Amino acid sequence: MYKFQVLGKIIGVTHEDNLKNGEMMHNTLSDPLMDVEHDVDFAEGLIDESEIIQEQECSLSQRIKKIREEKQFTLQKLAEATGFEQQLLEDIEQEVFFPPLGTVIKISKALNSSLGTLVHGEGKTSYAVTRKQSQQQIFRSTSSTARTQLYRYMGLASTVQGRHMEPLLVQLDEAQAVELSSHEGEEFIYVLEGEVLVSLDDEKITLAPGDSIYYQSQTPHQITAKSGRAKILAVIYEG
Repeated sequence: MYKFQVLGKIIGVTHEDNLKNGEMMHNTLSDPLMDVEHDVDFAEGLIDESEIIQEQECSLSQRIKKIREEKQFTLQKLAEATGFEQQLLEDIEQEVFFPPLGTVIKISKALNSSLGTLVHGEGKTSYAVTRKQSQQQIFRSTSSTARTQLYRYMGLASTVQGRHMEPLLVQLDEAQAVELSSHEGEEFIYVLEGEVLVSLDDEKITLAPGDSIYYQSQTPHQITAKSGRAKILAVIYEG
């Protein structure tokens, strides 16, 4: 029997099932950022989409709350340290709002933690190999105003201890409004699929597959799909 991990769950597949459904399994496992409903098709009846989202995204909010309490930070003190409204931080911890990475980085700095620790927990290895077929934990970020989805992302080195760079596979959605973010660090973006719209201050840059951009994260920025969806490889150095 073969075992596959699909969004955090282990599913057994016999050799006969593998031969019978080989094409479907290949299509499902070859792209970790496929729509959740496609992943559910592979394990029909075993996984519920709302359960997946709650299961995977609550870990980020729980880690933020846990570390905040360990550091003896009240929500008010964290709001003062980050410059965010206290209500926004409450919404994050209560899973009403799923913060963009720039927001998570600011929170991690205030708590003397790291982006990787808040998103994935403490790493325990000196290196990480991520196979194309492997399924990693997937998170999503939403707009702070309209609360619409901005992007979904998957870490590519979540097990490495003490890392200073965070490589991510990101599926971007088209943004309904411009929401610039700035924080410490540097970022590298390489476009894999679709067209990407990069906003840097007042400048707008369109990137096609194969294009890349590197910028200082202190520059107010926003990365979105120009239309529909796009996929990028992003590497974030927290500074």
